[in-house]
Amino acid sequence: AVSRMELLRQSLSNGHPNYFGCQRFGRGGRNLVQVLRWITNGCPRIKNARFLVSALQSGIFNAWLGQRLQREGLEQAIVGDLLRKRDTGGLFLCEDVHVDSQRLKVGELDICGPLFGPKMKAANFDAAEREHALVDRLALSDRSRKTVAKFGAGGRRPSRVCATDLTYA
Repeated sequence: AVSRMELLRQSLSNGHPNYFGCQRFGRGGRNLVQVLRWITNGCPRIKNARFLVSALQSGIFNAWLGQRLQREGLEQAIVGDLLRKRDTGGLFLCEDVHVDSQRLKVGELDICGPLFGPKMKAANFDAAEREHALVDRLALSDRSRKTVAKFGAGGRRPSRVCATDLTYA
């Protein structure tokens, strides 16, 4: 029989959703409220602008991840996903859903979610439509989007985090 600790070790090794923690958003989500108010009203100066934009990017990522978990999970690719090779960190666009989904299931790849900003590598097709729909819900003006771009470079974040080399006594 496999021990409970061994089952836990296996589960952690397979990966879990890579959400940003609640501390990023402040008590009651106040950092998100503050950043949306700031970029909407265009205050000239604000403390921690980079951190606040990071909180917004993190909130969008968490919304994307939650949506992804509900729809396909983290082992099913969709056309246009940006995928990351675990061994090299290389990014590429999903073109063959069947092949890439098999690679996701064995832990060779991870789907990468959006951290919106000018340096974020774009997804394509269905994946891109879903990502842009999340941002569109915020109804940000062009000026607000420029403010976000000024303080947050953007990028991609793996959808799963895996614990490796776990031991227990």
